[in-house]
Amino acid sequence: MADENKMFEVRNSNISGKGLFATSLIKANEVVVAWHPKVLTREEAETLPEPEQHYLYPDGDKMLYMQPPERYMNHSCEPNTHVI
Repeated sequence: MADENKMFEVRNSNISGKGLFATSLIKANEVVVAWHPKVLTREEAETLPEPEQHYLYPDGDKMLYMQPPERYMNHSCEPNTHVI
């Protein structure tokens, strides 16, 4: 997957299929990825193929359908990046 962001690349991951991997040092407080999810109704979300439903996050009565590359950000119980 081509991405113009040179701070990371999408690669195969043993954790969750694909993941984002840093390709350069990332400074404290530097923005790594801006989220641009599609906002779907719950009914629209239910029509997505099963593998795509993995990229849905609830937001009130809507669902956020994560797009590449942000959909490949793996969860961590001890993260070193945060959503703001």
